[in-house]
Amino acid sequence: MVQPLSVHMDPRSIATPVELSRQFQWALKVYSTLLEADKAIAGLTAVQSRSPAGQDCKKLVRSLSALLGALESADRMPPQQVISAYLDTAKKLELRLKEVVKNSQ
Repeated sequence: MVQPLSVHMDPRSIATPVELSRQFQWALKVYSTLLEADKAIAGLTAVQSRSPAGQDCKKLVRSLSALLGALESADRMPPQQVISAYLDTAKKLELRLKEVVKNSQ
């Protein structure tokens, strides 16, 4: 059985289509970073995963998850603080993952 689905903007929302598009783009970017980080962490050995850098990576992934929740919880353009927090956290995560791999070689 197939039924059509119509999606309409909440009439109480004051967000513009441009704001919603930007919100979606940032959420997609954070989600993509989370997927990449999850794959990288899943590929770590048990020893790498338990190292201080490996533990930091897991904490940073939890921070990214919280940021994704913040991005998706409002129907507006994300505040600059959320965007800055994402950029900072994603950079730290990238560096820590590289450190984990480097230290295991």
